[in-house]
Amino acid sequence: MKLYFALCCLVLLFASCFRTPAGMANAKENIVQQQNTDSLAVLNEAIADKINLDSIRISDSIAAIQPPVNYDTVFVAGIQRTPCFGKCPQYEIRLYKSGLAEYIGMGAVDKIGKYQCRLDSSIVALVIEKANDYGFFDLNDFYPVNTPQITDFPMCVSSVRKDGELKIVYNRNDAPLNLIKFQNFLDQFFSDKEWRPCQQNTQSETGKGLLPDRN
Repeated sequence: MKLYFALCCLVLLFASCFRTPAGMANAKENIVQQQNTDSLAVLNEAIADKINLDSIRISDSIAAIQPPVNYDTVFVAGIQRTPCFGKCPQYEIRLYKSGLAEYIGMGAVDKIGKYQCRLDSSIVALVIEKANDYGFFDLNDFYPVNTPQITDFPMCVSSVRKDGELKIVYNRNDAPLNLIKFQNFLDQFFSDKEWRPCQQNTQSETGKGLLPDRN
């Protein structure tokens, strides 16, 4: 009985030690430190999530911003006639999606230099429609096909863009009648337009290369 009483006293003594002000202060300090650590971890996680979200939003905003399309530079159709050993007209006509048209006279023509005129944008659809009517998109890319080229003849280069695809036909001689009719249509269509002189600032003004050189 005395031994049991002594053990109980020892247990109460140890318990009282942990309930001292110093022990309780240490325990409280440990709890506060743990709470601060947990709060800081939660705050850091929230900040990281916000930074990631803001970065995604900024990236999406930048991707959504597209530069405006300059339809004055989107080539749609054109015709170019090259020189020959005689006095063959040498010129180039270009039509852009906006309705802007360019004429560049290089030799044996009344207008030498670069000219422009502004047409209704519906003209673009008309030219493509005529190209369809003449079967332009079903033609070979080069003529003649099975006969020799006559090097004395000038070359006529016709080009039309349809549904994003560019079709170019090089005609030296022996071309089918529908191609010749389409070439004549382009010549006549642009012949009566009000061309105004402008500064020469395109690659085609020098006569280098054939249609097209701008998209």
